[in-house]
Amino acid sequence: MAPSLFEAAAGAVRTQGGRSAISAIWNSGARPALGARVRVQFSELSADRCAIARFGSWDIAVPNAVPGDVADIEVRDRRGAEYRGHLLTLVRPSPLRVRPPCPIFDRCGGCQWQRVDTTAQAEYKGALVQRALAASGHGHLPVKSVAATIPWGYRTAGTYVPAIGAELPALGLHPSGGNSPVCIRRCLIQSPALQDVFEATQRAWRTLEPRLREDSPTACRQVRIRVGDASGEAAVGLVLETTPTPRQRDAIVDAIRTHLTRIVEIAAIAVPRPRRAAGPMSKLRWGRPGVVDTILGYWYQAPVFAPFPVTGRAAPEAITSALGALALDDETTLLETEAGIGAYTLPAAAAARRVLGRTAPEFLGPARQNAAWNETANVLFVDRSMCTLAATLRSHAPIQRALVRLTPEAVPFEMFYEAGVQRLVLLTTSPRRLAEVLAAAEREGFEPRSVTVIDSYPQTSRADIHATLEARSRRGGPPAMWAYEPSSSAQHRPVNR
Repeated sequence: MAPSLFEAAAGAVRTQGGRSAISAIWNSGARPALGARVRVQFSELSADRCAIARFGSWDIAVPNAVPGDVADIEVRDRRGAEYRGHLLTLVRPSPLRVRPPCPIFDRCGGCQWQRVDTTAQAEYKGALVQRALAASGHGHLPVKSVAATIPWGYRTAGTYVPAIGAELPALGLHPSGGNSPVCIRRCLIQSPALQDVFEATQRAWRTLEPRLREDSPTACRQVRIRVGDASGEAAVGLVLETTPTPRQRDAIVDAIRTHLTRIVEIAAIAVPRPRRAAGPMSKLRWGRPGVVDTILGYWYQAPVFAPFPVTGRAAPEAITSALGALALDDETTLLETEAGIGAYTLPAAAAARRVLGRTAPEFLGPARQNAAWNETANVLFVDRSMCTLAATLRSHAPIQRALVRLTPEAVPFEMFYEAGVQRLVLLTTSPRRLAEVLAAAEREGFEPRSVTVIDSYPQTSRADIHATLEARSRRGGPPAMWAYEPSSSAQHRPVNR
């Protein structure tokens, strides 16, 4: 079998006798000297636009390099244990190096890895995870990487920032360096439907931005767009510095409705917005809540501000993989701690006896509507602001599985363990955050088994990551406090009755 490009790049850093080209150049363990000019060969990618070369026991990260490149660099800076360098001359390009197809890739911060062949990106994302796990003492865990099936045109939602294009108001993305947003006309990772709506929203923004500065001026921080790939519908949301006045609300609705033909939702919120706050989700709501779309054969109404996959065309692989790791059957009950509007919840219900989804109050209505729309009777969505996790575990016991999306908050592994949960699957896009929580999991009764990295964000350094954890064996079963006592709130029943 012919070697993959990833294997070819890895082989490029080897010489006869098994020594790397880097060690052949640097035999000293001395630190790199700032200002030194050296020839290196790169072996890894970082989470930004850099590739990493080894200098003895030190790492040097250099922007615009690719694993397998041989280059002359200048060592310019030190950040903690890592040095930063500047690429002077590309001596021998890597077999992974490709020309970025995006004309503004060098300036735009949306993508980081367009210089790397798409077929090898998943392996390097897996390597990022392995590196984070090794740093936390979990380097023994097996890490599986799953390559992207749709390398371009996969995003069905986007977040944009105000910019200036040709001296006119425009929408763009954060830059790869500096502070000024980069105006964009076309983004290659946007789906065709999202690209069409983005262009129409650009036209609407040119007329709307001056009107937001009239009367009581308010600045717009972000413009969010979501499209239904299956329906062609569009939703637009604005994140504003202050609550919009009635006149500004009228201007927002008028500008967007004039330029977008298939708009079904317009929303606006003011920041800062308290996390998980109860009450209405927005200060402006026009139309119905969300576009219609489908994932894995399930139909959803997805509001523009709802937690729902932005990688609509690439999301099925990540959802299927995570649910497969749960090993659901018709005797298991699953608890999803951050259910959103049901992207994972509804497909899980097809394999489980019952699924409980904890969600924020503003998403409870759409989540229940989606369950009812798909006639998924064994799903119960719970308002997390009204029912604590401990109360949910007690009132719906026994719960054998839990799907936990990692947040900055601590994961209550001990609570899951005492409740008798047998298997956890952790969801994240952050290798570092995953590595941080695994030590706590081991202290509190769970054994990490494996990690899977799904490249559902090709051309960027992000990936969907899930880790599978098993509860350590107990003597005598779960404590009596978690014994199952049927109650009206815990019965197997349809939602929205």
